[in-house]
Amino acid sequence: MSQFPKNRPEIIDLAQKVLNGFTSHPDTFPNQPLDLEAYRSNIQKNYIVYDRVATLRAALEEAIQEAEDSTSLIGDQTRTGVRYAENLDLTEQQLALIGWGNRATPAPQAVPGQTRNLEILSEARRDL
Repeated sequence: MSQFPKNRPEIIDLAQKVLNGFTSHPDTFPNQPLDLEAYRSNIQKNYIVYDRVATLRAALEEAIQEAEDSTSLIGDQTRTGVRYAENLDLTEQQLALIGWGNRATPAPQAVPGQTRNLEILSEARRDL
């Protein structure tokens, strides 16, 4: 037994087949429950709407990429400006004029803790 399709391409494909079958064989399918012209119009409208969706999706993806590229460029330029200001050896108040502060003083690394629960899984022997 056939199963009704779940995705758009399969639904539209079946709709075209139903439309063609009903249109081509009115003797086999008398008293059709559909207004075939309205049905055809709905199928055509679906193609038009999905074409618009594809166009808009492409434009959106292009705009997103453009925005990401622009943000990346601004980030690079800002980084250059901040590095320039840091190299001038300014006070924290002067750096604050551009929304920046002094570089953080590096904190020393903590001494690692003691290793516990070691278990030797194998031992390689070397003949000396």
